[in-house]
Amino acid sequence: MDSVNEYNIGINTASIAFKKRKIFFSHIIENLTKNNMKIIVIDKTNFEEIYKKNIYFQLIITFSYYNKNNIKDIWYYRYAIEKFNYKNILFIESPMFQSILGFRFSLNSIFHYKNEMPIIQEHINKKKILIKKFELGDNILFLLQNPLQYFFDFTNHKEYEEYINKIIEEIRIYTNKKIIIRYKPHTIYKINIVDPINNYEISNRTLDADCLLCYKCICHSTNAVTTCAYYGLDIISLSEFNLLHDTAEKDFSKINEYLNVDYTDFFNNGFNTIYSIKDLKTDSLIKLINKII
Repeated sequence: MDSVNEYNIGINTASIAFKKRKIFFSHIIENLTKNNMKIIVIDKTNFEEIYKKNIYFQLIITFSYYNKNNIKDIWYYRYAIEKFNYKNILFIESPMFQSILGFRFSLNSIFHYKNEMPIIQEHINKKKILIKKFELGDNILFLLQNPLQYFFDFTNHKEYEEYINKIIEEIRIYTNKKIIIRYKPHTIYKINIVDPINNYEISNRTLDADCLLCYKCICHSTNAVTTCAYYGLDIISLSEFNLLHDTAEKDFSKINEYLNVDYTDFFNNGFNTIYSIKDLKTDSLIKLINKII
C-alpha cells in the first residue's frame, strides 16, 4: 500500500475510556486546530479505513496500553494503532505524580525508561517541586497491584497470591526485616499472605505514612512508586513497566542496605513529560510537537 495523503497529527480518540481523558483530548484537538496543525481524528468508525489507506502521520497521539492480548474495545484500539504508518507516536499515560495534575507523555515507547521526549527546560521549571530529605524507618514496603489489571497474565486472584508469596519467600533469603504490605487503594480482594518468619503487616495507613516507616519499596507497576522515590526510598523493580526501572534495583541482594539513590534526573525527566489541561491552553503543547516533528 502506498501513502495517499499526509497529515501532521493523528488523534486516536478510539483509545479514550473515561470522561477526564475525553476532556483532555478535546483540549488537544482544540489547541492543534487553533494553531493550524493539519490533523485527522481517528475513531472507531474510521480506524480500519485509515489503516487501509496507509495515511502517513508525522505524529500520532493516543492513550497507552499494556497488554496486546487484550482485544476488548478500547484496549484493541490502543495497541492496534501501532500498525499505522507514522514517524512518531505519543502515548498518554496516567499521572506520574498525583500532586502534579496532568497526564504523562511517553514518546515512541510505552516504557517510561525508554521515553524519547525532547527535553524542554522551560517546561521542567514550571513543574518542579522541592525534593526534601526525610528520616526513614527500617522496614520494607511492598506495593501490591490489582491482580487482574491488563499488564498481568493472571486469570484469577489465586495465581496472584502464589506470585506474591513466592516473592516474599525470595525476600526472606536475604532479610528478616518487617515487610509492610500495601494494597492498591479501593481494592476489594484479599490474599492469604504466607511469610516464612511471619514478620509482616497489612497497612491501613496513608502512603505517605508508610513511606516514612520504610527505606525500600518493592513494586511492579504503580504510579505510587514516584511518591516512594520522593520520600527517598530505594526502589526494587519487579517489571520494566515500573517508572523507575532503569535506576531501580532488579533483585533482593542488597535489600538490607539503604543505597540512598539520587532521583534528581528521574524527577526532572518526569516533570518534562507531565502536561495538564492548563498547559494545553498555552503554547506548551505546540512547542513540544514542533520539537518532535
